[in-house]
Amino acid sequence: MEEVPGDAWQREPGVHGDPPAGAEYGYCDAGLCVPCSRDELAERCAAVPATLRVWTPDTPGLVPPEEVPFLVEAFRARRLRSARRTILGSALALAASLAAFATLLPPWWTRSILVLVPGFLAVMLLAGVFDLRQAGRADPEVFAHARTALRHAAWVERQPRTLTLSLLGLLVAVMVVRGLGGDAAVRAAGLVKPAVWEGEAWRLLTGPLLHANFTHIWMNGAALLGVGPLIEVHARRGALPLVFLGSALGGSLLSLAVSPETTSVGASGGIMGMVGFLGVFALRDRTRLPPGFVGGIGVSIAATAVLGIVGIGLIDNAAHLGGLLAGA
Repeated sequence: MEEVPGDAWQREPGVHGDPPAGAEYGYCDAGLCVPCSRDELAERCAAVPATLRVWTPDTPGLVPPEEVPFLVEAFRARRLRSARRTILGSALALAASLAAFATLLPPWWTRSILVLVPGFLAVMLLAGVFDLRQAGRADPEVFAHARTALRHAAWVERQPRTLTLSLLGLLVAVMVVRGLGGDAAVRAAGLVKPAVWEGEAWRLLTGPLLHANFTHIWMNGAALLGVGPLIEVHARRGALPLVFLGSALGGSLLSLAVSPETTSVGASGGIMGMVGFLGVFALRDRTRLPPGFVGGIGVSIAATAVLGIVGIGLIDNAAHLGGLLAGA
C-alpha cells in the first residue's frame, strides 16, 4: 500500500473560475463558486470555517475568509454562543446529576461506573470555559487556525485507517469471548497482580486486551478511533501497534508497581500511550500538524486526569500514567 505523506493535508485545493458576474457576495468551495447575500455569507463562514475563498464588494477578487472583518466577527460571535450553551448545559446537567445521586440513589453509586457521569459533565464544563476564553479573542489568526484544523480533520477522515480498525476489531473479538467466559476470562488472562509476581508475566500484555464490560470497551474504542488514525497518517506505517503494545506494557508495569495486589483490565494504558506519542511527535515537528494540536493533546491529558480523580478506585490511574510516559 502506498504511504500518504503526512503533510499532504496542507496542500489546499485550488479554486477554479471567477465569481459570477453581478454577484456582490459569495464563496467558493468544492470547485463551485456560489453567490449569496452578505448575511448568508457570514452564516456560512461562521458555520463552516473551512470555506476556501470568498468575495465581497470590498475585496480584490477571491480571498480567504479571515481577510474580511465582518466574517471574523461572525465567526467569533458563533463561537461565543456555542461556548455559552456548552457551559450552561453542562453546568445544569452536572447540578442535576449530583442532586439525583445524592437524593435518589444509595451510596453504592460512588463505587460504580455511574460516578463517571459527573466527571464527564465536569470535563464538558471545563471545555466550555476554555472555549469561551478562546472565542473571546477570536481574531483573523484564530479564524485561520480554525480553518486549518478543520481541513486537517477532514483530510484525516478520508485516509485509510486499516491498523486502527484491525486493533479495534481485535479488542471487540476479545470482549465477545470475555462476555461468553464471564469472570473466568478475567481470572485466566487479566492483569491479576499476584499471579504476575508468581511468574505469569504474559498477563502484562493480555490484561490490556480485556475489558470489564461493554461500556468500558465502548469508551476505549471511541478514544482509539480518535487517536489511532492520526498515528497512521502522520507516523511511519506500522508504528501504531508498536506504540500500543509498548504503552500497554508500560501501563501494566507501573500499575503492578503501584498496586501490586489488585486486578486490572482495559486498553486505556495503550491508548494513553498513543496520546503521549502524538504529543511528542507534534512538539518535534510542528509543521506537519495544525496549529493548536499540542494544546489539544494537553486538554485530553487534563480531561483524563479529571476523570481519574473522580473515578479513583474504579480507574487504574497508574496504568494511564505509565502508558502515557511509555508512549511519549
